[in-house]
Amino acid sequence: MTPHAPGGLLDLVPSYIQHLVRRQDIEYRDELWYQAEPFLVDVWVSAVGTTSFRLGSAIRTSADAEPAVTAEAVIVLVDLETGKPWPIPSEIGGQFTGSVIPR
Repeated sequence: MTPHAPGGLLDLVPSYIQHLVRRQDIEYRDELWYQAEPFLVDVWVSAVGTTSFRLGSAIRTSADAEPAVTAEAVIVLVDLETGKPWPIPSEIGGQFTGSVIPR
């Protein structure tokens, strides 16, 4: 796992930058029923572009189960002052790449 900011990866960007969900795809592979044990959720950065990045995620009923749900979201960073997409600096993009955040 790549180290990231204590509060989360988006804490690395300036406060005048907003993140917007551009696209989200969800695939329900199996039913999720109530269970006493918590579901396992993994979230990771799967790709970093010029002004956006992709978050992948999977929900499992247990550590050895196949994912019941998988999802991918495209997040665009936007400069609130200009309203335009914000180019991700390489030092921040490098922190995003390969970050796995188990929940």
